[in-house]
Amino acid sequence: MILLEHLSLRAALYAGGLQSGDHSDEDIRLPVVFAWSPRKALLLRPEYACLSLSEEDCLFIRLPILLDEINAALRDGRNGNPTADTIALTHIVGQFRWALNELGKDSISGNNTIASLRLNEIRRFSRKHWIGWFDLAFNIIEAGLCSTNVTASDELMCALSEIAGQIACVAAFEPFLHGAGLDVANTGPGNCRAALSYFLQPDGLDDIEYLTEVLRQDVWWPGMLKALVDSLTHIAESGASRAEAEYTMTRIQSMIGAVKRAGAFFDDLIGGIQLADLKDALISAEYALGTLIDTTIEIKREHERLKTAVQEGISHSNNTLR
Repeated sequence: MILLEHLSLRAALYAGGLQSGDHSDEDIRLPVVFAWSPRKALLLRPEYACLSLSEEDCLFIRLPILLDEINAALRDGRNGNPTADTIALTHIVGQFRWALNELGKDSISGNNTIASLRLNEIRRFSRKHWIGWFDLAFNIIEAGLCSTNVTASDELMCALSEIAGQIACVAAFEPFLHGAGLDVANTGPGNCRAALSYFLQPDGLDDIEYLTEVLRQDVWWPGMLKALVDSLTHIAESGASRAEAEYTMTRIQSMIGAVKRAGAFFDDLIGGIQLADLKDALISAEYALGTLIDTTIEIKREHERLKTAVQEGISHSNNTLR
């Protein structure tokens, strides 16, 4: 894995004749960090948590440097054998937890200047990956850094670290919740289910051509399927443990199956394929859409539970600080 402090470094690597200038290179097994800044400065930023590892586990290349040395580092990166700790610190959940742990150390040692700088970086990092989840919590932690009572902010940091994996999973599903761009209940799937319910009424099948036209006007299922698969990828790449990810991933997989079943029927209908039993096909498609919407509601409840857990941690810490 190659990490670049700045996009300009990608051009520099290409200019040097290197074929790999991307942030993610499957051939590089160990993290290799290319940067202009010193190691100490980068270690304030969660995304560079791997720099806390030994030189055998993470390679740091500060430019300018000779091309031969860069090639040597890349060879070492390809031949390296990453440990579990190394892998954890290349994913956002592990990076977030590491950063909170380092912030706790700064707080205990009374190094408030470094703690303040690190907190700003953690705040930036969390807003990039989990918008709206931790802003208020970080305000409480910031207040704790200025207080003689560090216990409250330390407890809150521990609580955030503990549920970070679960939050990463439900946050990957947020595009499908109410009011978001892929709102399952109130965009294509919800509207389509309502239409199917109508066509399953006693006289509904007489208007099947109208249903076909409705589907042609909003072919939502290919985009929904891709977005659901992308959300699974985000969860898998977040660094959440299997136990943390199981709830959300299992339900998203169920939704993917439902979209595939309904989409296959819709494609046949639009394509003019004659179905042996149209009513059974309509019932099956409606059931699949029901699964899609009901599962979204389940994940929404988990989303709200985690929001409440964060809020309770904030309230407890806030009361302690008073």
